[in-house]
Amino acid sequence: MNRSDSIWTKIAELIQNIQVTIQHSTEAILSVDTDLNVLAINARIQAARIGTAGAGIKVVADRMEAMIEQTKSITDDLNLRIGKTMKDLTQLRIHMESRTRGLRLSQIAASCTDLIDRSLYERSCDVRFWATDDAIIKALEAPNEEKLVTNASQRLGMILQSYTVYFDIVLCGLDGTVLCNGRSNSYHSRGANVSRSEWYTQAYRTSNGTEFGFEGPLHSALVNDQSVLVYSCGVRKGGNLNGKIVGVLAVLFNWKNLGTAVLHQAEETLSVETDNPVKAFLCRNDGKIVATETEGGSTPHKEEVYDSIVPVNLQTLRASPEGFHFYNENGHDPMLIGFGVSRGYETYSSNWITVITEIIRR
Repeated sequence: MNRSDSIWTKIAELIQNIQVTIQHSTEAILSVDTDLNVLAINARIQAARIGTAGAGIKVVADRMEAMIEQTKSITDDLNLRIGKTMKDLTQLRIHMESRTRGLRLSQIAASCTDLIDRSLYERSCDVRFWATDDAIIKALEAPNEEKLVTNASQRLGMILQSYTVYFDIVLCGLDGTVLCNGRSNSYHSRGANVSRSEWYTQAYRTSNGTEFGFEGPLHSALVNDQSVLVYSCGVRKGGNLNGKIVGVLAVLFNWKNLGTAVLHQAEETLSVETDNPVKAFLCRNDGKIVATETEGGSTPHKEEVYDSIVPVNLQTLRASPEGFHFYNENGHDPMLIGFGVSRGYETYSSNWITVITEIIRR
């Protein structure tokens, strides 16, 4: 779409042109009727002056007046019909424009959710794969051997050199104490106890190496209170998927670089297509917003909820079959709400929903 040359702008201009043209034509007809009416009156006067000889003139004058009334009736009916048709066309244009734009918002929202799910699927795969690394397993099987712990830390550091999407990777013992981490020069998390963390508890309770734990977004003290998603996996004896658990490995994913970046791109893409305010955000089923395109970051300490931004509840939104909802209540600016529900990717689904709002200012 283009701001000034969009098809909907052109249609609106055509409707306006038709209305103006019909109005001018009607005014011209009424002007002719006025002139004819004057002629008819003059004809009556002349007929009255010449008496019986003017009977024919009177008949013509009567006929002219009848035709004038008939023309006025036709013109009034035409105005009424055309007015209704123009109103219907305007409403249809607004409806079709809103539908087209709503589908566009929905398309972008769905793309955001899919992109996030694909990226997070890779995060769940990473932690499960690295949990089978020999250096990590040996460090957990002999946690008092400092050399083995150092080797594990170096191994995690090597991984982080290639996987820059992570702030850090931490290795924890069965008591929840961080045994080592990959970026020990930046984050001094060794010795911290994370046994109360949801991600640790979930990983500790997994029945085999194909399962994983998750928590977030959250601000983690392990990486200086930065916003992260944590994916975790039980490390098992000998790297066997069904082996006895000997510890927990966790990756701390830089959430802002994904959540905020994806939503920022969505807003940029849509904002160049309209002068209306556009806002994109990501939320869970419970309405907690997990990412917004804000300068302060994707996960502010003060929790926002969906209901504080959008006047249509999530249940109603999800029931909209075309992926968007048009909100138009008295006292509020009309709002288009496009959304994209997580469809999952491979074996992973965030179950999150991207919502994009556009306030319609006509």
